Amino acid sequence: MTRGGQNNVEGRFSCRKGLALVVAALMLFYIYMWYSQDDIQEWQEPLQLRRTHFNPHLVYASEKSMVVCLVPKVASTVMLMLVKRMNGDPNWSSRLMHDIRNVYREEIRNDDLENPNFIKMAMVRNPVDRALSAYLNKILSARRYSLLPEGSWGEDKVAEPPTFEEFVDIIESAPRQSLDIHFRPQSLVCETDTVSYTKFLDFEEREKGVKKFLESVDLWEDMGASGWGPNGTAPIFAEMENVKHLSSKIRPATVSVERDEKVQQYYTPEILNKVFRIYEMDFVAFEEFGWSRDVSTYLDLSST
Repeated sequence: MTRGGQNNVEGRFSCRKGLALVVAALMLFYIYMWYSQDDIQEWQEPLQLRRTHFNPHLVYASEKSMVVCLVPKVASTVMLMLVKRMNGDPNWSSRLMHDIRNVYREEIRNDDLENPNFIKMAMVRNPVDRALSAYLNKILSARRYSLLPEGSWGEDKVAEPPTFEEFVDIIESAPRQSLDIHFRPQSLVCETDTVSYTKFLDFEEREKGVKKFLESVDLWEDMGASGWGPNGTAPIFAEMENVKHLSSKIRPATVSVERDEKVQQYYTPEILNKVFRIYEMDFVAFEEFGWSRDVSTYLDLSST
């Protein structure tokens, strides 16, 4: 090719490149004009100032007169079933947790979150109990190491699972907000710093607590008194056998976390103190339940 021909090719290439840049700039301009200034301003506003709020674990219930926070490892399957039943879902007894994403993926209006007459509730669990439950279910049994901070353990279902102490060390070394939802502090899951909750229920008193709460909003007879259990005749939480993946792992409500044999088996004073530090914000946010941060509450130290 002659020098003149080469220059022509380079010229055409430069022209096309310039045209592409102009087109891209025009597209950005039209996108900017398409959205209102209010929309653009909302994107730039802090989370607490936006008109709507999205958190996949905050869901509307009972014809949108209530918002419920579903916390993983805190009977969230049963609570999701209750939410679906409140919303008139004919398939409310489905136990698939991905229904949260498929059915209830919607933004919550900030007006509702800020309205003192609008009910916001969540069931929460002693972090000592929840951390061990998450380890036994997701790490020791399912071997889902990908739920741990990236690169902290081996390939799912291949490597030997970490010990409970190694698991606790891994999550203690990671930023709390970055932890998988099963290990993340409940106060972060439910955003207690920005949402003013009407009612928290303690997992330890789940059967009595849910009954009292549903009675207070005149929903007990319709939603909680019956329809649960393997035969559909039991009250909510009275029989956990209808939730197969929980029935062999969940501790009976009559046994407190302080008397749980698994707590005695897996915890040491050192591990307990680490869990106290990791979940300090939960002990503070839910102090109404009096969860102890005294090692002797959970472990028999008389023989040590």
